[in-house]
Amino acid sequence: MLIALLLAYPFQDTIDFSRSWAKRVIGAKGFSAGYALAAGDVDRDGYEDLVVGCPGVDKIYILYGPLADTVDLLWPSSRRTVIKGVDSVGSAAALGDFNRDGYTDLAFSNPEGNGVVYIALGPIADSLDLLGNLWGQRIVCCPGLSGMFGASLAVGDFNADGYSDLAAGAPTATFLWRNSAGIVYIIMGRERFDPVEYLDPWHDVKAILGALSYDQLGSSLAAGDFNLDGYDDLAMGAVGLNFRESAGGILIMYGQDTIPDTLDMLYTEKAHIGLIFGEMKYGFVGNSLAVGDFNGDENPDLAVGACGFPEPEVNAGRAYIIYFPTEAETLDLALATRLTRIIGSQSNAFLGWRLSAGRVNRDARSDLLLSAPLYDLPGRADAGQAYLVLSPFSDTVRLDADPPGVHHFWGGAARDELGRGLFLWDMNEDGEADVLLGAPYAESFGGRENGGISYIVEDSVDTTGNVGQREGAAGLPGLAWSAFAGGVIFVSPAELPLRVYSADGRLVRSVYLRMGENRIALERGVWFWRAGDFSGKAVVR
Repeated sequence: MLIALLLAYPFQDTIDFSRSWAKRVIGAKGFSAGYALAAGDVDRDGYEDLVVGCPGVDKIYILYGPLADTVDLLWPSSRRTVIKGVDSVGSAAALGDFNRDGYTDLAFSNPEGNGVVYIALGPIADSLDLLGNLWGQRIVCCPGLSGMFGASLAVGDFNADGYSDLAAGAPTATFLWRNSAGIVYIIMGRERFDPVEYLDPWHDVKAILGALSYDQLGSSLAAGDFNLDGYDDLAMGAVGLNFRESAGGILIMYGQDTIPDTLDMLYTEKAHIGLIFGEMKYGFVGNSLAVGDFNGDENPDLAVGACGFPEPEVNAGRAYIIYFPTEAETLDLALATRLTRIIGSQSNAFLGWRLSAGRVNRDARSDLLLSAPLYDLPGRADAGQAYLVLSPFSDTVRLDADPPGVHHFWGGAARDELGRGLFLWDMNEDGEADVLLGAPYAESFGGRENGGISYIVEDSVDTTGNVGQREGAAGLPGLAWSAFAGGVIFVSPAELPLRVYSADGRLVRSVYLRMGENRIALERGVWFWRAGDFSGKAVVR
């Protein structure tokens, strides 16, 4: 028997969730778990926690790390917070420290009707009920006035005072003669909040008004210091912006010491805003946004989704990476040169529905996770597909051409809609962002229709071609291996968890290696393994 060992990560270019295993959170029937995802160390215990929105049952969960391989939301646990609400609570979520007390706070929303945004101030209790005494539970309620308030959320420090500020979009808000022009509200961070924060200047809430009817300002939001002046700036998607008919666009409000109570985009001077116009009618540029340093120049760049882009197929979708500083304050994507276009390939797949940026391979550049939630796979209509596109990027990335540096994640069954929610975050604190994907309409377990599944894919891709290591990490000596008649001998420098995967990504063995020699039986085939900071590939002949 010949065993060849090569260095690699357990998964390669494609993870098919109908066959491949990953950590997962499963919802009960009707939960739609994973429609919104966020992550961070909420309880300050040093482990990363996962926020899962379940708008199907008007709940949002905080799952405290480290997470088990499978978390079933049907069963109670002491390692979670459950927030019970009404309507569609759990449609959006974001984390920040809005009162600067050192505890992480959770902002979340119910955009149904006029919409409501809530802030749960840390430390957050194990159970919160939005129909109860909100102030007794340290919950701030911000009732909307119109227009799906809370459909989008973003956190930044727009006046550089050390407090997190919360931006919330109401993209179909109507005012004066402007139907569905949209409004973005900024709830300024401060030491103390009232139990109810109304959307007016007396409660230190700023309003940014869409310029024209059907602009839908606030379709998406993202924060970053694009001009490197020390103030976070706010990028705002406006999918109906009509520079070209429904081409969409982005407006950028630049941060400053004093944010005006009202900024009207119809009259605001160019010194206060930046403008980016979509390149083709019905492209709906600005339905999603993400901020990252995609070219490694230490200047934040902006990723933009255009999920309705009509080429090469209707609603194929597209995404852009716009590199800052831009050529001009007003940028036409049809003429811009400092950008990357990521081009979808399938009609009605809606590439660019969601975006997230993070550093997957520990270099100086951000990578991009994006989704096409209505992508049809063979025999699986609307299963959904997500893509991890590794930097550096070429000027054009055509996803139908199978370009290098692109990794695929496939929804496990028809109508799962993988990628409705997604996030890049380092869940296991190994210095590499992990892939978080929500499939809110998946049959989660035992016939739980629309229960939803959220996947946590750790160490998911081979980003350099030689990722495994023979030498140890953090002072450990190397891990040695050799063949024997029926498997592999591992000589381990310490007690390490070992996982062995089949070639299609299924977990087949999960054991602990003892310090010293360990004999692991393997049949003929190709096996991928990971043990602590070591990884490899075994070809058993």
